[in-house]
Amino acid sequence: MRARRQSMRAAAHFLSRGAWNHDLARDRLAVWVAAELTDNEAVLIVDETGDEKSSTDCVGACHQYSGALGGVGLCQVAVHLTYASPRGHALIDRELYLPAAWAEDEERRLLRHVPDEVTFATKPQLAAATLHRARQRGLPARWFTGDEVYGSLELRRTARTLGFDYALAVKADHRASTAVGRFSATEPAAKVPARAWMRRRTGNGTNGDRHYDWALIDVLADAPRGPGRRRARVPRHAPSPLYPRTVLLPLPLRHPRQPRGPREHHLHPLEDRGGLPRREGPARTRPGPGDLLDLRCAGA
Repeated sequence: MRARRQSMRAAAHFLSRGAWNHDLARDRLAVWVAAELTDNEAVLIVDETGDEKSSTDCVGACHQYSGALGGVGLCQVAVHLTYASPRGHALIDRELYLPAAWAEDEERRLLRHVPDEVTFATKPQLAAATLHRARQRGLPARWFTGDEVYGSLELRRTARTLGFDYALAVKADHRASTAVGRFSATEPAAKVPARAWMRRRTGNGTNGDRHYDWALIDVLADAPRGPGRRRARVPRHAPSPLYPRTVLLPLPLRHPRQPRGPREHHLHPLEDRGGLPRREGPARTRPGPGDLLDLRCAGA
């Protein structure tokens, strides 16, 4: 019993009063995790998490949105980076989000010992910092992904510069360039023929399994010096009594690299308003599930 009390005191001292380097511990943990889960095709996943707080005394705590809380609440938000491979997944990095009101309040910064070098940064900027550190540590990973909060052009350029392929959601009003003009996320989806949608299960939800229909659409690079093409992946909820057949998510863009594996994507021009090729007759090819669609439509 005495040994147990001493162990508890040691743990309490380590957590509350002990002097240790948080960033060095973070770096060593990230290297250890990557060694245990190492895979050259690993995915780095960025997302934020809100921790509920009872007052604004905690650094960065204020009324802000948190998915964990189900809406706006008094919480502290941090951006996290996860390393995921077929062997498992684990958090490897974090950045505390400091809202502008906190960053500009010199009195609160002084009372809570916020370092002078810590200034306001957007969540995509915090995510970019974690990506840079992942590359500096030499962690083996190919992919980077995140939701529409992290789909900014700046972060996509950072991912390309660091050599990551990526699948990032963008906002619903994001406009992508194609061979026939610029379209919002919902416009090209209306031109995709029914048989070109490919249904995939995406996980479990509160109402059971979640299924989405996906289609690939050929779009142009959004960076002047970006190599090759991008592929816009348009998802929509699978038809069911709960989810209508509408586009609910925006266009995730992927950095081009030769696809690995035996599957090939065939480029199908959508030359009429119905999304089908102009060629008629039994030999006419029709786009199938997973095929890459080209939006060269009449009158577009």
